[in-house]
Amino acid sequence: MEITGPTGYISNNQPSVSGSVTSTGGNITGVYGRYGSGRSSWMLATPVDGTFDSPYEEFVYTVLGPLLDGEHIIEIKSLNEVGEKDAVLYAV
Repeated sequence: MEITGPTGYISNNQPSVSGSVTSTGGNITGVYGRYGSGRSSWMLATPVDGTFDSPYEEFVYTVLGPLLDGEHIIEIKSLNEVGEKDAVLYAV
């Protein structure tokens, strides 16, 4: 899984993280994100091509709630059609 996002200081309190996911075990069925020290609920990311339905997918996840000043962790996970998971943490 490859993730890109804002670097350095950002003034946007609802940052977006984008990336791509590749599955060798079947089609990607979803990419999800959550954030914060209490870890918010998992929310579906947006597929760049409109649907999660192939072994390679690009996505964008935007934080829904405004973040307070400071460093925050965004967690991204993907699922494929056979139930395999992949996850990565990203700091903003």
